[in-house]
Amino acid sequence: MKKLMTTLIAVATVLVLANGCSNIGKTTYEGFNSVKAFKIADVQGVKGSLHFEKTLTPDEGGVVSGSYSVGDVHVTYTVNVPAGALSETEKVTIDVPDETEAKADLGPSPYTFNKPVTVTMSFENLPDVPDPDDIEVAWYDVNAGEWVVVPSTVTIDGNNMTVTYNTSHFTYWIIIDPDEP
Repeated sequence: MKKLMTTLIAVATVLVLANGCSNIGKTTYEGFNSVKAFKIADVQGVKGSLHFEKTLTPDEGGVVSGSYSVGDVHVTYTVNVPAGALSETEKVTIDVPDETEAKADLGPSPYTFNKPVTVTMSFENLPDVPDPDDIEVAWYDVNAGEWVVVPSTVTIDGNNMTVTYNTSHFTYWIIIDPDEP
């Protein structure tokens, strides 16, 4: 009986640890409005939305890209979809709800890819360049109601910043403002 109890306690401990460990190292922010997007430029009177799209096939994949300027800052969003990532021909979209902030709704959404796609956001001539260690990229988990931070690569060159990350799905994406708590 003692051996059975020891085994049951060990199994229960493993299950608790395994269940709890899935979030180790995972940073989240609860609620859609719990974070603010990195402000690209503080330009008065500018707050428009933008839409970029391209139809891609499973065999070829491809690149969807869109560029625009806000004041003196030039912004480019690029989504690189490798061959085999799509299950069928899809219209891949980049919707920027506010061109003064670093956030986008990538579509089709929701969508899960067969292999990761690479998303790059480039900003040229930023008036204030943040510390690359302070940059966090996150996606919004609609079911959990929280932003989930993902690994990203940040490159700074003078007043230019490039942020790159890989994802296996599309939803809302944001670069979290490093000046916000």
